[in-house]
Amino acid sequence: MNFLTINIIFNQVRNLISNWKLYFFISIPLIISIFLDYFFFYNTEKNFSDSAFSFLLVMFGYVITSIKINRFVILEERSPFYKVSISSIIKCFLLVLLLILILAGPFYLIKIIMEETRKLWDATKLDPTWFLLIAPVVGLIIVVIITFFTTIFAYPIFAILFPKIAIGEKIIIKEAFKQSKGFRLSMYFQIILLFAAWLLVETIYFFLIDMSNLLNQYEIYFFLLNDVFFDVPFFVLIMSCLSKTYHMSRASDRPYH
Repeated sequence: MNFLTINIIFNQVRNLISNWKLYFFISIPLIISIFLDYFFFYNTEKNFSDSAFSFLLVMFGYVITSIKINRFVILEERSPFYKVSISSIIKCFLLVLLLILILAGPFYLIKIIMEETRKLWDATKLDPTWFLLIAPVVGLIIVVIITFFTTIFAYPIFAILFPKIAIGEKIIIKEAFKQSKGFRLSMYFQIILLFAAWLLVETIYFFLIDMSNLLNQYEIYFFLLNDVFFDVPFFVLIMSCLSKTYHMSRASDRPYH
């Protein structure tokens, strides 16, 4: 793990603490979308249209908040009420969807292959025991390999393109991948470290809630508190670190290792 990663994370943690009011106002679109999602869709049987609207609602909050974070960290734009253009929202939204498809695609593909293989095995009336034991392991290995290689190329480009769109810079895919050189490992380590920290905090939180025997009675409130006070700050910190990484890659021609 390189020093650059630790330096970026600690600097942005300090930045988050010292500017917590500004980050709170920046995060209001995301917080509102989470509240609306809970109000309309929590603990209800969703059809496809409900699920799609719920996804779009929350993603809308994430995208707007991400754009504002990028503009604050990169351009030092301190007004949380900056009007985000519709064009930027659409471009960032489509970029996020593309990243989700690239990263989740291999998992979905393996799921389809395993289901179809199982149907074929049932149709031929052969013993599926070996398939049930071996296929999940083989499928997992294939998914990990595919996801690893797609992530190597997709994530650095995303981490460069998203800030470019947010601050209104010209987008060139080839230059974006080149610009990420020297910072790619730091981008990966940032996600790994912050995701591990988030997972630890969430595990402790729900463990304590479960021990209190209050989860079943006040489930929606505990989940809502978790989303607002844990998920949102960790997301803000992740986006802040990526914005800082982009700012450093743009400001310097010398790669960091």
